[in-house]
Amino acid sequence: MIGIDVMVSRRTISSEEALAIAQKPPKKLFWQTGSVSELAAGTITLEKRFYPYWFAHVVAYADRTPFRPKIYNYLVYLDGNSGRGGLVGRIPEAESAEVCRGDVFLPRLSAEKDVRIKLAVVQQEVIRRQFLLKGPHQEVREFRLIYLPVWLALLQTADRKGIKVINALSGELETKIADTLSACKEMLAV
Repeated sequence: MIGIDVMVSRRTISSEEALAIAQKPPKKLFWQTGSVSELAAGTITLEKRFYPYWFAHVVAYADRTPFRPKIYNYLVYLDGNSGRGGLVGRIPEAESAEVCRGDVFLPRLSAEKDVRIKLAVVQQEVIRRQFLLKGPHQEVREFRLIYLPVWLALLQTADRKGIKVINALSGELETKIADTLSACKEMLAV
């Protein structure tokens, strides 16, 4: 058992709801072939896991001589494994929880140095782009690791295997997390 900070919400998705979402067939495009009944004939294994996200509070100071600098506050998120990031409206509520080590996807970005490097890239791509002339001086006030509870649905038919990741707070499919997990088979063998 390890202690982690987990995102919380008023409503969470139960395993029955997650199973119903996982059983929904994907929308087929006109050039795709294959039958939907293959999915029904296969098996679906559900596991509740926790996926890492880094959240940072960044303050940008835009110089406006002869006036005082204008201060902008940004909340930035980073995927703990792929390093993708962007802006969010608020840092989600989190509470401490004790979970089994096998239920947690450990972040590849675990060292503070690695997080700061990826955060600088996101700051350059997202925040700096909002200013036309001179870029603002940016300062990272705080950052913290929070885990998103997800339902991991392992789909297996006679000839195919697939992964669907369902956000346990909203019920939405997390395709980018599924792509990251598919690319890293060792993360699934926990």
